[in-house]
Amino acid sequence: MRPLRPILLALILTSAFSQDSATDEQAAKDRLVMATIEKLKNFDYANASPKVKDAVGRFLNANRGSKSYFDFLERFNVAEEGPKLLEFGIAKVGTAEAGTAFKTLVKMGQVEAIKAAILAADPDKFGPLLDTLAISQSREAAVVILQVAQDSKASADQKSIAVRSLGKSRNGEMVLLEAVQQNQLPAEGKLAASQVLNASADPAIKQAGAELLPMAQSADNKPLPPIAELLSRKGDVTNGHAAYAKICIACHKVGDEGIDFGPALSEIGTKLPKEAIYTAILDPNAAISFGFEGYEVKTTKGDTYSGMIASASLILSSASGAFLPSSNWRAETTLSSTMRWSSICFCFALICWFNVTARSMRTWSLISLAICAASAVFCWAVSRLLPVEIN
Repeated sequence: MRPLRPILLALILTSAFSQDSATDEQAAKDRLVMATIEKLKNFDYANASPKVKDAVGRFLNANRGSKSYFDFLERFNVAEEGPKLLEFGIAKVGTAEAGTAFKTLVKMGQVEAIKAAILAADPDKFGPLLDTLAISQSREAAVVILQVAQDSKASADQKSIAVRSLGKSRNGEMVLLEAVQQNQLPAEGKLAASQVLNASADPAIKQAGAELLPMAQSADNKPLPPIAELLSRKGDVTNGHAAYAKICIACHKVGDEGIDFGPALSEIGTKLPKEAIYTAILDPNAAISFGFEGYEVKTTKGDTYSGMIASASLILSSASGAFLPSSNWRAETTLSSTMRWSSICFCFALICWFNVTARSMRTWSLISLAICAASAVFCWAVSRLLPVEIN
């Protein structure tokens, strides 16, 4: 058995050298393919041969994150590499490589993929991903950040974070200012926009921001400092209670004090971070808690009531404690719905009557027409007698 060992060793070494030789040969072929592509003015990766695609894929995998990698993607727009590039950028969040990755993705037209990834990110990564996108300092990246702030799927906090990310670059500030001028910024982001624009190092942007979105003012009519500065200050319990008793008590309860109209503030300090509390105070309408949405009801007598739908037995409750019974409103809503469906059935029965030739079917269609018409007229007449209409 001993003489076999040298033979086996020789076979293993020969196989290894053969594999190395094959690998070196493939690498040489890939370099030739890539050198040829680099010389081309136009290269259509989507319609390239499988062998060329394989060579490009091996090059991209071996050089991911390098300058040559980003240059190649930006020049030839290899769409199939988009998901891997996005994954690379997310993994490297906060670094210059991630910034370049997002910038390249924007130039490749992968905007929707970037937005979807950012909106689906964990809360602790949402802000850093936007800031990484802002690292590129490009206008295109700033437009993507603005789109995140405008997205209906984004929460109020996410919209504010996105707006603050626009303040990381001058292009971002310009894009934000244009959105404000064109009234394209959601209400949830206006407080953050005011802080970003009024703190701009560009005098023109700062002046325009002050005119469009002036900073909130204190009791002595002086502009309040940015929230970032307020966060560094220490609060005063006595002054805070005095402010609550003067303003907030009309709608909010703290312990046994106040009116139970808006959200209770007894444990607000344990539910929200300090920055979120400042935002809620300075811009209370930016994010309204579920169940506290406002409604306006107008009666046929011309009276208008504002408040919240409190329960099945109360349509509106207000800070003063006044309420309006909702039984009539519920009936009006039901009747309106019934009238709508009756009209649809009437039209359907009318079509059947014109298109059916059998005498028996025409008779039933005529009966259906009469029933639907009577139902619609009845619902309309009754709804006119009800005292409440919802606006």
